[in-house]
Amino acid sequence: MLFGMFIPYQSILIPLVQVLQQMHLYGSLPGSSSCTSCTASRSPRSFFALLRRHPTELVEAAKIDGAGILRIYRWVLAPLSVPGFVVVAIWQFTSIWNDFLFGVIVTSRPSVQPITVALNNMAGSYIVEWNVQMAGAVLAALPPCSSTSSWALLHARTAGRVAEGLNPGEEGESWKSAR
Repeated sequence: MLFGMFIPYQSILIPLVQVLQQMHLYGSLPGSSSCTSCTASRSPRSFFALLRRHPTELVEAAKIDGAGILRIYRWVLAPLSVPGFVVVAIWQFTSIWNDFLFGVIVTSRPSVQPITVALNNMAGSYIVEWNVQMAGAVLAALPPCSSTSSWALLHARTAGRVAEGLNPGEEGESWKSAR
């Protein structure tokens, strides 16, 4: 994890290609996937920040009820963290989808290269067909935009129910008035 966080990607390209060649992963989809997953340094930091923002009272209450660490995570922290998990997943997907550097260096076959490399290869050396480039750019932008917009629509439809589940609402008010 520290390797992906503090060392720039450009400085490890030559050793990375050598290691991938020795492992017989150079030019393949598993080799490209392993590069992007090993350098995905934002996820651990994002999850740590996400879990730190939850109220400690919930964890303490679960401990008092006799729950262990796995049960606390499964029944208390994980349901509260679903929006954060989705945000990190969209963020990682968009980052990997838009990756150009590893796509050019690690993959040599056009059938394995990401769409950003294909867009770059569409440009000719003397003539650039801008209409084809723009059509390719729109097609390349569809998956990240659709994943983000679908999450936004889902969140807009369910945000009220999530807020109702977190707040006591009328039952809490009647409970307080009964005291």
